[in-house]
Amino acid sequence: MELKILSDVENRLIKRKEIAFSVAQDGGTIKRDELAKELCKRLNLHPENVLIVRIDQGYGLKESVGVAHAYENRETLEKYEPKTIIARIAKKAAKPKEGSAGEAAKEEKREE
Repeated sequence: MELKILSDVENRLIKRKEIAFSVAQDGGTIKRDELAKELCKRLNLHPENVLIVRIDQGYGLKESVGVAHAYENRETLEKYEPKTIIARIAKKAAKPKEGSAGEAAKEEKREE
């Protein structure tokens, strides 16, 4: 994964950084959590306060462009970002990995 920061603008009114980026990947579309970790590492940000707003990839291209918002703290993020987006990201983070616990729960339901 090759990440390029296209712009890094500070929006002082709502206390956030608006980051435009482009990423070249080898395989399929990159996952949001991997991209957020890489952005945090590059820009020295806290992962809890970074939200990937959009990732656009053209058909057949191996490069994506996107926008991320980085807030000063979690309260400000929750104040300005839509609740549905925050809930979706929290749901994906809490989702158990398939394999051990997920398949065991499915087996129990089948047996009942």
